[in-house]
Amino acid sequence: MSEEEAEEVTEAPEGALILVGAVIDPAAIVLVEASLHQATHLRPLWERLVVGEEPEQGRTVLGLPLSNKVTSDSIDNHSRHLFSLLNLLGVPLVTSPMMLERYDLERSSLRRLNGPAPRGDKKKKEAEAAAKAKAAAEAAEAKETPEKG
Repeated sequence: MSEEEAEEVTEAPEGALILVGAVIDPAAIVLVEASLHQATHLRPLWERLVVGEEPEQGRTVLGLPLSNKVTSDSIDNHSRHLFSLLNLLGVPLVTSPMMLERYDLERSSLRRLNGPAPRGDKKKKEAEAAAKAKAAAEAAEAKETPEKG
């Protein structure tokens, strides 16, 4: 393998995660989260987005987590995907994928965006509630019916 083919792999510091993202005003996160309700068809893409704090600069970052080890190609590739996703969501935070940057943020400072609950979760909760109501009705009926003996 030549030196041109060997790409430099960089690692995240201990306890950190590498993101590709953009600086965002904390108040604008509400707008991004609101756009998710109109983009449930893009759920597999936006479910990975996270928000984190960059403590040194005091900035809020919206980004796409990569891994602990990345190359410049993986950063470029994820930048293009994130840029496209932000445009599809109607929240173009940057004018070009080249404006997205790499951030090493502490895992403890990251949180997922608050989007709509998956339909499966809603149906599951409804089924659980119906099962509880049925069990309660059966228990009440058993108390009212005297034992025959």
